[in-house]
Order: sequence, then C-alpha cells, then structure tokens
Amino acid sequence: MLKIAINGLFKTVVKASDVVQQWLSKQFSGKPFWHREPVLQPGKPGNQLQFDLVGERPWPGWNMIELHVDEGAMYGVAIILVETRHKKFQLGIPVQPGKIAKRLVFIPLGVRRISLATSNASNTLKIKRLRWVWLTPWFAHDRLARRLSSIHPDYKGMGVSEVKRALHRESVARGCR
Repeated sequence: MLKIAINGLFKTVVKASDVVQQWLSKQFSGKPFWHREPVLQPGKPGNQLQFDLVGERPWPGWNMIELHVDEGAMYGVAIILVETRHKKFQLGIPVQPGKIAKRLVFIPLGVRRISLATSNASNTLKIKRLRWVWLTPWFAHDRLARRLSSIHPDYKGMGVSEVKRALHRESVARGCR
C-alpha cells in the first residue's frame, strides 16, 4: 500500500501486486505454490529401501530436487526413478549426512509414477525432507550454463551467454530444434 498526498490530502492506493500477493497467500497458506513436498510411502514388500512418492508431484518443466538426509546416516546415493507415459529414467543424487543435496532436472509432462530408492554401505539412509521446487526456464538455463562454464573443459572460461550460444549452435548442427 502507498500513501499519496494530493492537494494536501493523503489517499491510500493499493497496488495490484499487493492484491495478488494477498490472494496467493490465502490460497496457498504459507508455502509458495511452486514448492511441492511429496509423502514417502514404503514401496514393494520386502524392500525397505524403496519408497513411492505420493501426494504432490513436481510441476512439469525444470525443477530443483532438494533432499535432506539425517545426520546419523552414512554417505550414500538416493536414486529417483521417474516413469512417464513414454519412458522411464533415473537420477542419482549423492547425499551427505546433515546436508541438503540439490539437483536440477527436467520433468516431462505426463509423469505416472515417481519412486525413491536409497543405497549406501550400511543401508541406513534416513530422509528428513524431499522437496521439488519449480524453476523458470531462463533461471534453469542460466544455472546450467554457469555450471558448464566452471567445470566442462569445452566451455571453461566462457560467459553464460557464450555457453548458451555454443550449445545452440551445437544443437542446430545436430539437427535438434
């Protein structure tokens, strides 16, 4: 809200963004709509290390997976299995005790099932929290380009825009759209 003085009188003006923000806060009660937190449900009988993710699924598009593991656990790998209408794929996320592991991943439209499997030396990974955070495409592309420029030998030392241009030229040369 803004207070504006016109001819010595103060008027209160409500900005449209304030109205939208109030409406969103009432609709989504506390957490932003782009944060999705699934519930871990034990998977197949006899396999204690596999969980099905039920409840809130990630939004289609670029997502950041945030996985927080209990401090008492050992180092290990969390494997997220994603099943869509057309294919299945898996993502391996190395986890450390007491730290939040983050991975950027593209989730296609039409996800049917998502499950999580854990593996480490003692098979005792305890997951405190799993969260999907939807990202805008330009943020995800910038983050990937920044990462490529810092570690990939072909793109090392290039700026973000140069990396994007190089990737675009390479995709056109391969016949991708």
